[in-house]
Amino acid sequence: MTPLVNPDSTDHVLEIDIGSGYESTVLASIVNSVHALAVIPELDALATGRLLDQLTDGGRRVVPEDPTKGTQGFTLVTKNGGEITRQALSLVRFVPFLRPEN
Repeated sequence: MTPLVNPDSTDHVLEIDIGSGYESTVLASIVNSVHALAVIPELDALATGRLLDQLTDGGRRVVPEDPTKGTQGFTLVTKNGGEITRQALSLVRFVPFLRPEN
């Protein structure tokens, strides 16, 4: 997902629902700072609207869509001159994280 947001060394990244933290680690080697949070599902819808309001001019956000039949799509959201645009991106498939039985 890193190439989708086109990060550079002056960027500050807020990553939400970090999963294993791999993406945060990759971004930390590229950008100025990374702030990573885990999501509480009940707060996700509320946070989504607020994050779009807080997106700076020229800001980019990659939003995962609900998984369907094992694949998941991403939408690139950009804000330019106060206008928000959405671009559907290709589908991806994540390998589920499995914990060993106790």
